[in-house]
Amino acid sequence: MSNSCPSNSIFMTTKQIASSLSQLNTYLASPQMITNTPPTKQDPFLALKEACEDNPRLRPVSAVICDAAEDLAFRAGVITLFNELKMREQEVEELTNELQRMQKLNSELHNMNEQLQRAKTLISASLKRHIANQRAANESRLEPLQDLFDYAAGDSAEIDFDVE
Repeated sequence: MSNSCPSNSIFMTTKQIASSLSQLNTYLASPQMITNTPPTKQDPFLALKEACEDNPRLRPVSAVICDAAEDLAFRAGVITLFNELKMREQEVEELTNELQRMQKLNSELHNMNEQLQRAKTLISASLKRHIANQRAANESRLEPLQDLFDYAAGDSAEIDFDVE
């Protein structure tokens, strides 16, 4: 009767190990993506390690099993880090594309600004010419009146009555 208890105890621990290994395989087979939320399930690596340490008959090999579990945990961690790296690379690519789009828009805006400055320069030169022409036209029309005022004021001895 006493033989059945330790055997049963060992059998249960072996079942626990098998269950933990099954959970571990399921965990490793599933796609692993990084999340900001902590896992809610029991860690299969920790369960396997506890099962190894709880069974006196497995203690001699528990170090090997625990090392293997830690290696598998490391592998899962590497997979997680790899997935995080891929996500970061994708973010960098998206940000690079956005930066290139903004640089293109900035270049287009710069070109439009230069065109606007050239148009303002042309309009300014055209207005200056127009104003100068208007002044010249007004001065030529006012010249006979100025001669008349000069004659009336005694500043001029002669007056020209040419009619245009």
